[in-house]
Amino acid sequence: MLIPRFLSVGSTTVTVRRTNTGSYNTDGRWVEPTYTEFTITANVQPHLVKRRDKEGKAGDSSQEAIKLYTTTPLSMTQEGSLLKKGDKVLWNGVQHDVKEEYTYVMGVLNHTKAICIREELV
Repeated sequence: MLIPRFLSVGSTTVTVRRTNTGSYNTDGRWVEPTYTEFTITANVQPHLVKRRDKEGKAGDSSQEAIKLYTTTPLSMTQEGSLLKKGDKVLWNGVQHDVKEEYTYVMGVLNHTKAICIREELV
């Protein structure tokens, strides 16, 4: 398999925090899920997400985001019966949530593109 072109130019290491599944203990109480951290090699590019639903008299409401291109599959939040939290990406000291994930299986240049939105500071 060939190395995708985006990994041979400007790639960096990124820390990914993947949330494990929570569970109920023997007393029937919910135990919060733990997480696993690992690093991946990715090409990181800036990306701007405009949120039209939040625009108004205050002006433009944009969110800082990044695009990741990597050969490692990432997970995004799944709702419904699965209720799975998505991966969190730590890049340049800022945590981002994986909101969109596209996996391309082409045989030779398999890769994943992820859109990650910066977590809002409270």
